[in-house]
Amino acid sequence: REAVLAEALNTAESLDDPETELQALYAIWTHRFIKGELQTTHNLSERIALVATRTGDTADMQVADRLLATTHHYRGDQRLAQSHFEAALNRYSAPSGRRRAMWLYFDGRVVPQ
Repeated sequence: REAVLAEALNTAESLDDPETELQALYAIWTHRFIKGELQTTHNLSERIALVATRTGDTADMQVADRLLATTHHYRGDQRLAQSHFEAALNRYSAPSGRRRAMWLYFDGRVVPQ
């Protein structure tokens, strides 16, 4: 599974397709988070945040902040976790369009709480 995700990420990067990069990075982040690899998920969260800025979509930045917050929370840094959760809440906008459906299938206002 990871090899397929890595290949998808490499392809998205070579095509300069940040939306597909985010999808692949999120899938890898989820896999590594479930395995408890907090340093790796932290690095992936930072990478997701960088790619999210390239899309220009606030929903992408909201998700990046949520992933950073989650990672900081599980690593024990509650101050940074709170900062990113608050940023995610401040970026919230009502979902619209099909692309927004890829982001996690739940309400971004509720998740950080």
